[in-house]
Amino acid sequence: MHKKLLVLIIAMTQVMVMAKGPIMTFDSKEIDLGKVNPGKKVQAIFKFTNTGDEKLIIKSVKPG
Repeated sequence: MHKKLLVLIIAMTQVMVMAKGPIMTFDSKEIDLGKVNPGKKVQAIFKFTNTGDEKLIIKSVKPG
């Protein structure tokens, strides 16, 4: 009985470790814009993929 319970606990722990949730994986985390003059607007595009196992929901984006 104790061996079956131990095996069940180990199996449940492994399943919990494998459940990652959403994971945002970027192609590149940095973009070199070179020298930017004050007041000039620049644009950068960051490509990413959800490599997790759940839906990725983006609620807001702010420059860092």
